[in-house]
Amino acid sequence: MERQTVGVVGLGLMGASLCKALRRAGHTLLGADADGHVLQYALLTDTVEKELTEENAGTCDFLFLALYPGAAVETLKKLAPRLRRDTIVCDLCGVKRSVCPPCFALA
Repeated sequence: MERQTVGVVGLGLMGASLCKALRRAGHTLLGADADGHVLQYALLTDTVEKELTEENAGTCDFLFLALYPGAAVETLKKLAPRLRRDTIVCDLCGVKRSVCPPCFALA
């Protein structure tokens, strides 16, 4: 598989684990977290290569939302205008009823 650029919002247990696996597979990882200390730790430990920002979100081939449902929807509302039409977005939320309908409207 060719090297892909992957954005991950939420660098807790699930998000950071995903980043580590994808980095081992050779992909470029951009990460964001509401807690600046968590983001800095992810950068220092090479879990992600760069911070994911609104400005570079358009470079992502994939975007994973490892957040609580409400935060996932709000984050996608903010980033959707910046994403390419072919970017694949995936949430890691455990519930879908509060996430899928509002996110489908953004697709």
